[in-house]
Amino acid sequence: MKSLPLSPRAARLFLLALALFILASAPGARYLLDWLRGGLGAGGLKILVGGLFLLAGAGFARLVRIWTLPAPNILALAALLLAGGAGSLALAIPEERVHLAEFAALSFLAAAAGPRTKGWPLAALLFTALFGGLDELFQWLLPNRVGDLRDVLFNALGGLWGVLLYLAATARLRASSASAGAGALLLSCFPATASGGDLELLFLDVGYGDAILLTNPSGAHILIDTGYPEAREAVAGELARRGVKALDWLIVTHPHADHLGNAVWALREFHPARWGDNGQAIDRFSRSLTEEMAREYEREFRGGKGYARLKAGDAIAWGEVSLRVLWPDAPAAEDWNTNSLALRVTSGGFSALLSGDINLPAESALIAREKGNLAGGLLKAGHHGAADASSADWLRAVSPRWAIVSVGANEWGNPAPETLQRLAAAGGLVLRTDREGMILVRYSPPETVHIFSRRFGPLITSVRDTNGGAPAERSGPADAR
Repeated sequence: MKSLPLSPRAARLFLLALALFILASAPGARYLLDWLRGGLGAGGLKILVGGLFLLAGAGFARLVRIWTLPAPNILALAALLLAGGAGSLALAIPEERVHLAEFAALSFLAAAAGPRTKGWPLAALLFTALFGGLDELFQWLLPNRVGDLRDVLFNALGGLWGVLLYLAATARLRASSASAGAGALLLSCFPATASGGDLELLFLDVGYGDAILLTNPSGAHILIDTGYPEAREAVAGELARRGVKALDWLIVTHPHADHLGNAVWALREFHPARWGDNGQAIDRFSRSLTEEMAREYEREFRGGKGYARLKAGDAIAWGEVSLRVLWPDAPAAEDWNTNSLALRVTSGGFSALLSGDINLPAESALIAREKGNLAGGLLKAGHHGAADASSADWLRAVSPRWAIVSVGANEWGNPAPETLQRLAAAGGLVLRTDREGMILVRYSPPETVHIFSRRFGPLITSVRDTNGGAPAERSGPADAR
């Protein structure tokens, strides 16, 4: 094997420094990234991370003196670097891109720190995998973070990339070519590893209003509601961050402006295969829902060939996930909120009730109709936590373990104190987008739920007891509120 310009002693010093940096940065990395995201925006942060990757690539090329290597090694290194760059860009979250580079560098240094023997790179990879497990254990012990076993595999794959880079820089042609091919195949798997075959429900922070992005294990998306028109930048930024290019469905629960405000824009931008709402006649206008906005919505949203009026009993089969419309049969009530769509999302052992803006009359009708079949783990509280929703009877019927209130500054005083008291009395964890920011609920089959927020990072991990008992949970700072 060819020697590197980097001595084993120097590699060990850099290895120790990087390992300490990874552990030390765990408590504050997410807050730093959120601060950068707030100052630079989603696009600016992506440019920054991309620039850092380019600088790291240039530094790596200089470190191995790539211009002195044989042509096959240069081609192998180029293939691996391009595969890694493409794999990182396909990841939806900047934190994952940074982690990928960190563990690739860690394994490269571990390989360079040992003897120049054929078996040592495998030992370096094992070291990186074990350190990745230690890193996740450390995060589990932190008060506001949780470990994720899937990330141990992700860290190990980053380590494999680093070992392949080491082999490409030091091995002969045959091993070098093999490392390039294996690396290209490996890095193409990173996006699938990051998504992990999970169901994700992303409650966007759109101020006062609703916008919920569902992502199924195949990586397809459904958007439910779109917030006020003023929330367009927030919706666009979050969907761009998640790598959303197209939608399977676009659903508007009812035609209030804080739900349909960006529906026509989303229709044009993401070209959903199907879209629909409750068919409510739009015959009242206001400062936020102008007649011009309503007419555009009726012309472009309801006038399209992919439009469907959704009603109770309708079901959407969506891979391993199913959506069922629970309410209403028809938009017959005077109050538009009473006519709001309510949907149940189920996958494996997980269930979420997305109740739109339904209020007490709709809740009472659903309790009578469903007859004990409303219970579920996650509840999106109706009407932004207003006093006319989330009755005590409704909460007893649903028995939510987690309740999410999508709300922002408003003139109506929502969420109402009495509603928050009822939600707290129901015994579940109550989360609010005006406090936690964007909230991500991730269901990992068969029985694990992770909840993250933009402002506080991972909040809770829930794993159902294998004997069918109460779930074991680990919570973060949100429990204190």
